[in-house]
Amino acid sequence: MHSPIMNKLLHPHCFLPLLLSAATLSAQALHEVKPAKGPDPIKGMHDASPLSASEQARLRTPRRPHASGPVAERILGEAAGVRADRLLFDEPGDGHVWALAATYKASFGIDGFTYIPFLGSDAPRNYPVQFVLRAVRVGGRQVPVQANAPAVRSGSRVTFDRGAVHEVYDLSPTHAEQTFVVDTEQPGDVEVDIEIVSDLREVAGGPGLRLGNALGSVDYGTAYLVDGSVKTPIASALSGRTIRLHVDAAKRGVGTVVIDPIISTTATNWAASSAATDPDIAYDATTDRYLVVQELLFSSTDSDVVCEMRDGNGGPVAASLGVIDATPRSNQRPRVANLSAADRFLVVTQEFNPQAAPGQQSQIVGRVVEAQSPFRVGLQFQVSDPLSFGDKFAPDIGGDPSTSGTTYWTVVYTRALNDSDWDIHGRQVDANGTPRPATILIDNTGGTIFTSPQISLSNAHGSATAARWLVVYSFRFTGTDWDVYGASLDQDGNIARVSGPIDTAVSNDLYPFVSSPSLDWTNDNPVFMVTYERQSPQAMMATVVSAQLVRIVPPTDLSTRYGFGPFWCRPESDGCRFAVTHGHGAATNEAIEVATLAVADGAGGARFVLHEASQPLARTTPPFTVIRAATPMLASKHSGGGVHADYCVAFVNRDVAPEALYVTSYEGRTPGAGTLVRATGCDGLGLGVTGRPFLGETMRFALTNFGTDLYGELLGLPGPSLPLCGAGCAFGLALDGPVVNAPNNRLLTVQIPCSLNVVGARIAVQGYSFGSGSCLSLFRFSDTIDVTIR
Repeated sequence: MHSPIMNKLLHPHCFLPLLLSAATLSAQALHEVKPAKGPDPIKGMHDASPLSASEQARLRTPRRPHASGPVAERILGEAAGVRADRLLFDEPGDGHVWALAATYKASFGIDGFTYIPFLGSDAPRNYPVQFVLRAVRVGGRQVPVQANAPAVRSGSRVTFDRGAVHEVYDLSPTHAEQTFVVDTEQPGDVEVDIEIVSDLREVAGGPGLRLGNALGSVDYGTAYLVDGSVKTPIASALSGRTIRLHVDAAKRGVGTVVIDPIISTTATNWAASSAATDPDIAYDATTDRYLVVQELLFSSTDSDVVCEMRDGNGGPVAASLGVIDATPRSNQRPRVANLSAADRFLVVTQEFNPQAAPGQQSQIVGRVVEAQSPFRVGLQFQVSDPLSFGDKFAPDIGGDPSTSGTTYWTVVYTRALNDSDWDIHGRQVDANGTPRPATILIDNTGGTIFTSPQISLSNAHGSATAARWLVVYSFRFTGTDWDVYGASLDQDGNIARVSGPIDTAVSNDLYPFVSSPSLDWTNDNPVFMVTYERQSPQAMMATVVSAQLVRIVPPTDLSTRYGFGPFWCRPESDGCRFAVTHGHGAATNEAIEVATLAVADGAGGARFVLHEASQPLARTTPPFTVIRAATPMLASKHSGGGVHADYCVAFVNRDVAPEALYVTSYEGRTPGAGTLVRATGCDGLGLGVTGRPFLGETMRFALTNFGTDLYGELLGLPGPSLPLCGAGCAFGLALDGPVVNAPNNRLLTVQIPCSLNVVGARIAVQGYSFGSGSCLSLFRFSDTIDVTIR
């Protein structure tokens, strides 16, 4: 029997018709087919004025601001795992080997070796130093040097085979050791000329050579002649832009000459070092792993992206640190989702290339990451259509938890056609990392500003009758009146509900986010929680809508109702209930908390019900103290095809130095104990239980040690332990309530529905056997397991 709220969800008159399928247009024509935006029926015509430069800057590079309003802040911190003792490598498919460490990054390709010092995240730009081997002379005679040699990596060593000369780099977390191996029997002095291509200038002082500016320097240490374990200093000098290394004939022996300087970084200000921000997280059920991604601010014009696997409890997985981007191209706003059928994650970023033509400088790119070991990151590819005009930015991605059939990731993003016309577009990507041909025109109307799209992390494919992603985004009605809009997509990327309003109140509502779908117990109507931040008065707003944008719960001020903070508002669902994060406090003492909400019917209609009060994010190791935190993102295990009630939250911890990414687990349920074992057994008959008594979960009660007896299990309500005979035998179920007998059943399975009506309900299970027991010379009984559904 349906509950009243479920009847409401299922009633056919609550559904709007399916009005539009995804248009399949040529990429060249996307900016030419632009329906005009009509007036809002409540507020009239929107402001069609172009975005100001400050608005554009904020919206193109969103930093997950809190209630300070439209000015975004930069969050500083150190990436999880990218510490002073770590060195990461990447080969993204651009012909280069990239290395990323705490104090530098480097590239190796046919253009040679480039060292980029880390001079602080607030450095105005990168200051690369390219080292180009120009000449090698032995006894005054030129040694042939092969140009355009490919870079070959083996472990932490990168080698260029240039014929008679090998150029070798041994990398460590703190420096690059440069080695020239000259294979010659010819006598005489050996000279190596290396051209320096850099904006840095020579700085006097210290051993070796130094190239720098006010922010710091690249130190080219003393060069040595290496003969076995003996290292002899040799002359090195910088003349113009050429370093000359000189080995006297008298110092060298017979045969191969090895020259060995070390390159490192010295920075004048490390206060803003290792800046990290904008984490995201997704889950894979097969491996019981999360993938966490985040952005590293290498300089003001260069953001890198790294990733790391975490186990089902949030702990780091060994050897799983990886690079999504370490190039000088700025990659921002990383987002990740899972395809359960493929056991793969897709990470997308917005990549900015100032060398590209206007309208093509910002694109959405992606890389596939394997959830299974060994850890592997695929080649980079472009997600957004390169033939579609306009910059693309602010991506988000939804995954698919189905374990069978053809499944796709769906990527959504903003497309800026011009200063007064921004759209919401999308594109699907298959499990092999190949974008599907059609661009999805989620909202492509002319003369409007739609931006900052967020898509549900899951579409409930495999559990819902109608799999749907919900996409929510911001609409600029005026410069001080932003509204929340949305649309839904089916599993193949077709538009199931066209773009429409979610909240058009006469207020400034910013930063909308959407949960994964929650399902009614018939599994055929996904509903989504949408949160957004009202700017005046500051409040966390939330609503629940169907995939057809029908309101289930009206917009609700959670700050007033439950005291939730007005910023860092993020919702997620485990398929039954919703977990939400929220932040409060001044910027110098801000805290983030997480709570669990459910939807219940009442006399006035559907409403939110608090199932667990707000819990502050705490340290993951003792002492478990409250911490200052920022930029939370959360994922449920259910979104990746896993169990109910379990979540992980990724956030920046501001109470450590340097600030770091943390991941903490969270159970979204009503508090309290779930199972209790009462001693009612006799003669060794055993009863064990697995599973958890949470909504949507499955519990299994296994009978053991019954021998050759006939056996069964009983399910009913907990009752007082009623003694039956000696030796402790007692009956544990209520005799005045229903009792279900499951004869010949040694594994009783109980599926707990996603129904709020059963929260707090109690059941009891007891096993029995007869044939060899002492009770009445026949019976044996197990202990009774009492269960309270949480």
